[in-house]
Amino acid sequence: MSNRITVQFTKFIDIDETGEENTVPIFGYRVYDSYGKDYNNTFESLEELNAEVSKDTLLDVVRSLEGFADVDEDTCDGIDFNDTFYDWDELNGKEEEEEHINNEEED
Repeated sequence: MSNRITVQFTKFIDIDETGEENTVPIFGYRVYDSYGKDYNNTFESLEELNAEVSKDTLLDVVRSLEGFADVDEDTCDGIDFNDTFYDWDELNGKEEEEEHINNEEED
């Protein structure tokens, strides 16, 4: 399987036909893979976007989009999030659980 989903933060700025900016920037993210694409541009600040979308919320955010509702280990290898790749163990928190268990065993 080689399909990989990409989630990229984006600053959206409307322009007129000459390329001049004509709105205040808004923030959001683009999501795409080999089969589809979607975006969300509803955040008024980068802080608001960061509070809503993070590694911990990534799967829920992606699955909330119509074309990506069924995303799982059978449909893609993992997710590139702002140029960092997360495999399924990382997305499901298994890597952190194993690290926690290993730390407890050492104590």
